[in-house]
Amino acid sequence: MKNCCVIISSYNGEKYISHQLDTIINQSDVTVDIFVRDDGSNDRTVSIVEQYCQKCNNVHLIKGINVGVIESFRVCSAYVLENKKRYDYYCFADQDDEWLPQKLLSAIKKIEESNKDELLPILYYSNLKVSDNNLNYLYDRFDKNYVLNTKKQILSEICVLGCTCVFNEKLLKEYVRTNLNHRIPHDAWIAVLATFLGNIIYDENAYILYRQHGNNQSGSIKKGVSMYWNKLNRFKHLFDMDGDYEAIAREMINNYENRLNESDKEMLKTIADYRINLKYRFKLLFTGYISSGHIWKEASRRIRIICNRL
Repeated sequence: MKNCCVIISSYNGEKYISHQLDTIINQSDVTVDIFVRDDGSNDRTVSIVEQYCQKCNNVHLIKGINVGVIESFRVCSAYVLENKKRYDYYCFADQDDEWLPQKLLSAIKKIEESNKDELLPILYYSNLKVSDNNLNYLYDRFDKNYVLNTKKQILSEICVLGCTCVFNEKLLKEYVRTNLNHRIPHDAWIAVLATFLGNIIYDENAYILYRQHGNNQSGSIKKGVSMYWNKLNRFKHLFDMDGDYEAIAREMINNYENRLNESDKEMLKTIADYRINLKYRFKLLFTGYISSGHIWKEASRRIRIICNRL
């Protein structure tokens, strides 16, 4: 059986973390080690995870101060790499979902069937089943053929959710070693790393119930009148965004310029320097050079370019 390392950042997750851990421990036909870094919880999360550590020799707790979810995932990943034990595959997990029993095995089969070069970073990610607070299935997060899995899309709309990701050690090392500005989400960053430095595999099937509650609910409403109200409402938050894709492009150039081909360097440079280069700005605004291929997302992207918040 393949052995997998699951990396979790927890924060005030007492309500759902037990169920999340149970569904990871009970994965079919793989062995798992789980590393939970607690990001300064002030509820019962730590004591719950400690109970798992006492009864399960494959659950490990790292207690930390609050540094935010982005840095917490990186710190936990670095801790895993410092551990002498090596794994066939690594993955991220949230603290409040349900993994279906075949989640990891399905990912591993998909990776190995792809015959990708194992010396390069490899990332697998999948669709997911959006559910309500009680894990009743609502709908698949992405419609069929929505995810294009191209460089053009990954630099316009990142459809990779960390809880679906399974990847090799090469990608984990690249993720940990880069000195990010703590603004780029962990799943977005590994998606870009795999896309430009290695291989990325998308699975339209879904093996996770993605629980909607509280703060994570509004971003995934996609049915009925609520969907349209949600899309309109999210335009108000465009001004809260401050150059996420610009930051990603600049980080890639700063860290990997000598490993990128000329076409990729030009694509990333166009995004990194669009504020100061009128040609790049027009290229992004009026061509499909970078494109998600979806109307709402493209309207959003163009507004962000005009407002210098790409």
